[in-house]
Amino acid sequence: MSGIPYCGAAPLPGGAAWNLDPVLITLLAAGALGTLAAAARRATLPLLGWAVLAAALVSPLCNLSVALFAARSGQHLLVALVAAPLLATALARGRPIGTALPAFAFGAALWFWHAPLAYAATFAPDGNAYWAMHATLLGSAVWLWVALLRGMAPRPEAAALAGLVTAIQMGVLGALLTFAPRALYAEHVEGVTLAWGLSVLEDQQLGGLLMWVPGGLLLGAVLAAGMARLLKPATVALALLLLAPGLAFAQGNDATTTTPGATSRAPVSVGVLTTGEVTTGSSGPQPGAAPVREGADRRERVLGAVCEGLRDAVLEQCRAKSGL
Repeated sequence: MSGIPYCGAAPLPGGAAWNLDPVLITLLAAGALGTLAAAARRATLPLLGWAVLAAALVSPLCNLSVALFAARSGQHLLVALVAAPLLATALARGRPIGTALPAFAFGAALWFWHAPLAYAATFAPDGNAYWAMHATLLGSAVWLWVALLRGMAPRPEAAALAGLVTAIQMGVLGALLTFAPRALYAEHVEGVTLAWGLSVLEDQQLGGLLMWVPGGLLLGAVLAAGMARLLKPATVALALLLLAPGLAFAQGNDATTTTPGATSRAPVSVGVLTTGEVTTGSSGPQPGAAPVREGADRRERVLGAVCEGLRDAVLEQCRAKSGL
């Protein structure tokens, strides 16, 4: 396409220039001042969003995006996945809005502007397509992030699904650009990209990777946040379910388990023996106990074996209770 693009001629290393368009700088300043006036107490993150947007559009990144597709991909990531969510925090309060339509709008804008014909139009000298590209990407991204922020608490499953779908479609586009067998954008020429150490195809592959990996990770964080909110009640219920048997077991063994400094419980009589005799091991036949005499009846054989081997007062108590 003839003529110099809006962001300037493709620079060589060391020659990237700032974009000092007075109209752009005025719009950015007006947006920041309007945000500060509308929400002074909550303006920190939105103002940071305006600063990131200025860095993407005013800094030499704008000029560098004419030379390298990877720089254009980085510019889009800054606009849609860093500046947009920061700006969306200014509108995060309010009733929830659906996530399906903004997610579709953002995906449609992203794919449309990476089609070769639409991409080529953004290099026109008048800059109309260039600004249409950034306006639709930024607008749909802010709309999507507002929907995600407002829907995270009341409908975390919808926010998680929207984040997943957006991450998938961005990842698919990045993968297609990464594994394409040839360069798709004639606006980036070998003579310029080689000066930056990349062939045209390598430049496209790098841009695809930027869209695929960092972009997917940022949107994956939305998916993780939504799943964490969604699974929190189930996680608590599962923890209580797993702890219940242990609590019941501990409660059931409270009568026979003591801790340092705890007061011992009094022995309770259970049939012939006491719980104190059972738990302390002071009862029952001892090794080497004398055998039961021949001719002893069943009662003597059973109860006599219990008392056999006991000594002193415990033996007398056992015999008295057993009637031997």
